[in-house]
Amino acid sequence: MPNCDWNRPCDCRDCREIIETHVCPSCQFPNKVSVIRNAYWEEDKKHGGGYYLFVNPKTPVKDLICYECGDPMKEVGYYTSIHEDFCKNQKERAKLIKDERYCVNCDKLEELDFDFYGRVKLTLYNQLNLCRSCLIDAVKVENPDPSNATNKFKFDPSKLIWALYRVKVTCTTCESAYWVNSDEQSWRKQCKKCYGSKRGKKTESSFP
Repeated sequence: MPNCDWNRPCDCRDCREIIETHVCPSCQFPNKVSVIRNAYWEEDKKHGGGYYLFVNPKTPVKDLICYECGDPMKEVGYYTSIHEDFCKNQKERAKLIKDERYCVNCDKLEELDFDFYGRVKLTLYNQLNLCRSCLIDAVKVENPDPSNATNKFKFDPSKLIWALYRVKVTCTTCESAYWVNSDEQSWRKQCKKCYGSKRGKKTESSFP
């Protein structure tokens, strides 16, 4: 049975642990508990070698106190311990959902979940809480790309605007149209072909 020990049979705690959920009937909170299974070595008579067989202990059957509301849950079964990290995370998530601190479009929770820009931060846009990724999509839908035959725009996510970045201009020498960056249009007056031809002539004239 391949696992964490360099793809060899292993019975470490991580391999034996599973996480089970017990939903509180009073508040519907998903309580997470850790179950450390028993490991038994099994010989593989057909292929040689062997592997560990993990079996859930059946006893002792335990009660569980809800991590959220404190109500007792009788005889939920065997578990090793309450998984504090999972329960804490679930409690934080439940509070954020109750406080409506989530993106209304993708349901990601503020500061707990992640998007392309890191931990989710909400922005109120048109009376809706949106994460950064969904905010950008909403702005783009409301303000479509204004690019046309002579101007190309690129969306700036930091400013939430379409910024001009390419402009089609006419070569002063051959009058053909070509694209330049928006910050170059004041000085790039020739297309590459004409500009290269001009430089070539200058280079030739420099020789005797």
